[in-house]
Amino acid sequence: MTEPERPVADWSRDESWAQVAETHAAAVFLAGDRAYKVKKPVSLGFLDFSTPEARAAACAREVELNRGFAPDVYLGVAEVRGPDGQVCDHLVVMRRMPAARRLSTLVRSRAAVAGPLGQVGAPGYARPVGHQRDRTAALAQSAGLLPAALPRSVRLRAPART
Repeated sequence: MTEPERPVADWSRDESWAQVAETHAAAVFLAGDRAYKVKKPVSLGFLDFSTPEARAAACAREVELNRGFAPDVYLGVAEVRGPDGQVCDHLVVMRRMPAARRLSTLVRSRAAVAGPLGQVGAPGYARPVGHQRDRTAALAQSAGLLPAALPRSVRLRAPART
């Protein structure tokens, strides 16, 4: 078997064609120009992905919520099928972002990030971001991903009026 051709992209030469990254709640498989995020079957108190149904709902919510900010990145939800052809899980399908464009890479390299991050404070931008944050929290609570009553230390504040 031969390795497939590397997709044309602006990834750095030392970034491998395929990678895996893990968090406490998901595994992300980077392959070619795509990223596939699988929710781990865990229940951590503040989130519950312990059933296939919960993971499917979480994938759908993630795409729904994040498409508003990155419609060209969040491509949809795909089914994972087992050897018998039956759906056994779901995953989020995203466009893979080059490592050089990730915020963590820019910060580590001390690159100027004030321009892109400064847009968050631009006039007319704070209210939509605040509204989306509130909508995200409400949807996450309705999906059981956040408790109905958040501890005061993580309570969401209303967006500032401008």
